[in-house]
Amino acid sequence: MKCNNDKIKELLTAYLDNNLPLEQHELVEQHLSGCSDCLQELQVIKNMEETLDKTPLVDAPSGSEEKFIQMLKKEKKPDGRAVTITLNFSWRKVAAAAIIFIAGVTSGLIIQGRPTGSDASIASLESQVAQMRQVLMTALITNDSPSDRLKAVHYAEQIPQPSSQVTDILVNTLNNDPSVNVRLAAATALQQFAVHREIRTALAQSLQQQTDPMLQIVLIKMLVQMHEQSVVPTLQNFSTNKETHEMVKKEAEEALTVFL
Repeated sequence: MKCNNDKIKELLTAYLDNNLPLEQHELVEQHLSGCSDCLQELQVIKNMEETLDKTPLVDAPSGSEEKFIQMLKKEKKPDGRAVTITLNFSWRKVAAAAIIFIAGVTSGLIIQGRPTGSDASIASLESQVAQMRQVLMTALITNDSPSDRLKAVHYAEQIPQPSSQVTDILVNTLNNDPSVNVRLAAATALQQFAVHREIRTALAQSLQQQTDPMLQIVLIKMLVQMHEQSVVPTLQNFSTNKETHEMVKKEAEEALTVFL
């Protein structure tokens, strides 16, 4: 029998990621013990997440994310209210299913050798996959779940030539995310784009405002590898400031010997 408990269904993704408060976690567990329909949906979510993690990213066409989000905002619920764009179970399921379907069609055409009309046909399918992936990344990065935000950073990290929107999101995440693990992941993602001057500058500026010793050390090491001279004043401040963590101070002093 189909379950109509929407409240439980909206909690399934967070339950799978182990990101629910104890009371809600127990509520979902109790429900799942007697609901085969929700158990099946939980497995669907798990399968989709595993497939998404294995699906490579491609660059989306300019403006595609905004157009897609606007399209979703035009949808109406049965009661006439506008749909809120949040990463709940339904939204995640629709986006993931579309990605899997498009990626599957593309792979099938290539593997089976069926004519696609031209290379442009495959490129069109890839751009549709990219559109959905970029929307997912944008939605995930604002989620309350740290694990979802880590996934968003992981998606961004796989883009060979990211748009300014992607790098801006990563920089904002590095500077403002409440989870140090997510900030560390954002720093690592940005490191691969360090060929761009603005990224190196953003990393150097971020070091000035970071307070976690581990993240400070990671950024110092990165900036030394990049030979980013603009970080020298910050390193000098770390080496003389009495409030600087001893390990950070030592790392800063060693870095200064490279620059000076």
